[in-house]
Amino acid sequence: MALPPSHIEQSGVGDALSRLGQDTSIIGQSLSENLGEGLKAVLGAAVGVGMMYLISPTLTLIMLVIFPPISASSYFYGRFIRKLSLKTQEAMGDMSKLAEERLSAHRTVTASNTQPSEEKLYAGKVNDVYSLQKKETVANGLFQGFNEVAGDVGMIGLLIYGGFMVKSGDVSVGDMTSLLIYVNWIEWSLNSESAPVGVS
Repeated sequence: MALPPSHIEQSGVGDALSRLGQDTSIIGQSLSENLGEGLKAVLGAAVGVGMMYLISPTLTLIMLVIFPPISASSYFYGRFIRKLSLKTQEAMGDMSKLAEERLSAHRTVTASNTQPSEEKLYAGKVNDVYSLQKKETVANGLFQGFNEVAGDVGMIGLLIYGGFMVKSGDVSVGDMTSLLIYVNWIEWSLNSESAPVGVS
């Protein structure tokens, strides 16, 4: 209701209803699932890094090299997804608006025998929503894949440098095993944390 009347008149009731429905669902999911998962992920990563530091500060610093690229990719991915989410909401609003207008004039559409053209017009709106959702899915796949690769690169670096440290006697095999377990724990935490949600 805070939106100006001109926005409702221009965008239509369908757009407003679409935004209300989607935003309510997103906020509910954020409060019930994402907030708890995010806190658990942050605590898990912090504890994992702390335990690694207690075992070997040098290897921990090597692992922390992967954090800047992951943080940067998360920032840009979040901005991109937010813009894409707004476009998707607008496309869904247009689709709802068209359906509302045509269904309210169903008798006129039937009388003028324009059902095929109306079906094509609505199919075009559906395809717009589909293409935006497809972009979001591809972006999510690329982002998650990048995080997995960054985690694997960090793991390989840990194994190589850690192998030399084991050979020189700076750390034990048991310490290396513990470090690898903590790395997996941190990687899981980062993957859990990197699921941004956009609200209009």
